[in-house]
Amino acid sequence: MPWLYYNAFKKSFKNSPLRGIKGNSVILLLFSLLALTIGFYNNVFVLSFINSFRALILPVTMFVMPCFMEEFFFRGIFMALFCWKAGLVRKIFFIIFSSVIFTAWHPLNAGWFNESAETYFYNPSFLMIVFALGLVCSIIYLRSKSFWAPVIVHWLVVMVWVFLLNGHNTVKNILF
Repeated sequence: MPWLYYNAFKKSFKNSPLRGIKGNSVILLLFSLLALTIGFYNNVFVLSFINSFRALILPVTMFVMPCFMEEFFFRGIFMALFCWKAGLVRKIFFIIFSSVIFTAWHPLNAGWFNESAETYFYNPSFLMIVFALGLVCSIIYLRSKSFWAPVIVHWLVVMVWVFLLNGHNTVKNILF
């Protein structure tokens, strides 16, 4: 029955990301409060703005990688394969499991591809925020049944972090 999962995954590209927007907005607001609290309390976030003209390309490049590519794997394929039509216990297990893998990917990414991200991607407080983002994106994906909903959420979070909270230091290879 793998075709059922493929069809669910394929259909998720056509579903509106606005499905369940009220509940998903509350989830995103709670995540934002948690992330900002953890980030500022542990000095992971510092209010800092980008001052490079090359920042104009960041919204597009960051949409593709990390947002689209990571969500394609961690939510799109992974969640469709293992819990699209599963019961609640199995869904909860795979929401947590995919979030753990999503979190573990970040230090690997810093070590293999993006050394400028090591300061953040090796930081336990930052990784707690990443784990929470993984939970939020997984829940929103399953609630909306739209691939685009977690991509948009991920992109918004990354844009705020990069443009306002000193995350631009992780994209030095793109900016300079």
